[in-house]
Amino acid sequence: MILRRVAAFVVDMLLYFVVAMVLLSTVLSSGMQVHDNVGANFCRTRSSNQCFQMGPTAVVLDDATANGLYYAMTGWWVVIGVVEGVSGAFVGKRLLKIRVVGSSGERPGPLRGAVRGLLMVVDMFFAIGLFLMVITRPNRRIGDFAARTTVVPVGADTGDPIRWDDASQTYLFTDPATGARQRWDADRGEWVADI
Repeated sequence: MILRRVAAFVVDMLLYFVVAMVLLSTVLSSGMQVHDNVGANFCRTRSSNQCFQMGPTAVVLDDATANGLYYAMTGWWVVIGVVEGVSGAFVGKRLLKIRVVGSSGERPGPLRGAVRGLLMVVDMFFAIGLFLMVITRPNRRIGDFAARTTVVPVGADTGDPIRWDDASQTYLFTDPATGARQRWDADRGEWVADI
């Protein structure tokens, strides 16, 4: 489950970089200097931490532009959080077949989603979120604790809530069509009948 969450994060981060590149090429381009054919240590020799280098090309941002990108990233995660709070998943989670649910299996809603998204910025730094996901059960980060949410695998194409069961240490849901209870088998990576 942790790998699926990390992969979903990477997908959403790549989407952010596409948005950021559009912002840089249009709105924020006046605060950006592009240097071509620079040496390998171009950004290391500058006192600014707002220098980004890929191969022989470096981009140096002024303070206002860098702050704009940081605020845009924070806004990006809040928007993702709101979307996940309302619908259960953003692009990355949809692709990886996981979703965000509240503590009793319900959709968290926009406010709890926004809190969760805002705290993604904190979770990203120093890999705090990844560390917490590894040591907690069920794999929660700071944003999940604050918003009282968790991320679960999608079990069926129904709207039935999926919930974490502390006693069995797994996710459970009841199929509304058949009334059958199912549990998530992490070893097999699939939903199985709960006997």
